[in-house]
Amino acid sequence: MYNPSLPFTEKPCTIYGLCQSYTTHIGLQICPLSCKAGKCRGISPETRNLGLFNFNGRILLTHDLLDDYTSAYTSSETPFVAWVTVVTRRYEIHLSEKPFLSEEMFRAVWFSYARLQQLNGDMECPECGPTPETVIWDGVTLAFSRKHLLSSLRPPTTLDTNSVTRDTCRYQGQQQLLSDTNLRKLVRKIITASPLPNVTQGEEVEEEGEEVSGRKQKDTSSRHKGGSKGNDGSQAAAAAIVHIGEIERACEQLREVNEGLAILFIEHYGFQAYSKRRKAPSVFRELFVQVRTV
Repeated sequence: MYNPSLPFTEKPCTIYGLCQSYTTHIGLQICPLSCKAGKCRGISPETRNLGLFNFNGRILLTHDLLDDYTSAYTSSETPFVAWVTVVTRRYEIHLSEKPFLSEEMFRAVWFSYARLQQLNGDMECPECGPTPETVIWDGVTLAFSRKHLLSSLRPPTTLDTNSVTRDTCRYQGQQQLLSDTNLRKLVRKIITASPLPNVTQGEEVEEEGEEVSGRKQKDTSSRHKGGSKGNDGSQAAAAAIVHIGEIERACEQLREVNEGLAILFIEHYGFQAYSKRRKAPSVFRELFVQVRTV
């Protein structure tokens, strides 16, 4: 360990901050253990109380700079290449004494810094714990540079002459969240249905199906024959009644699968949303497309 009371030698070093770098000196002491092994190395002081991360006695970075990348990485898909490019341009704008580190060097520094952080439990699900049964992973922040995209690159599922043959493996079916085929078809039919048609006066869709059906029959019988407009209105009202019945069935069956999923379905595809011609946001439509197929 570095001992400030012992002799030391000053060596030049560079401190990298958020906007520019600074050249200064740092005290180094000979490591007695490394000299015994035949490799003389220097011991540099601990600088965390100054807000600096001492990487190798020559390169020091401020905690603010390293925490800035950590914040960008955890809040959006920010790879090292893009972030280093942004900081490099920032250094150029502020006429930094030295340019910023290369991508490879900064990656090595940041991982050394992250290894010292107390990050345990920050990515743990509060309900499922540290080992959930199912994990959805986008993998965007783990992408590699385009220069590594070679013609020889193949997915891990590619077969070759040395591939192991496993004849006993079988695809496991019924992995959908909605295991009932009829329910999946019903959900698809509802989320892809056309909006509530414009029905003529006396044929409005009401919450009680029987009331609507009774009024429809009464109005139909009182119309004169050959009224094509009236017939179109009757067909639209009948189709709307059928659709409302399908919504009710879907909601009841979804409650048996998951109450929260049923609540979302009722809010965006239930009777109120249908009667008010309220279009569901695309994000919820994609959600029900996924739970229907995945």
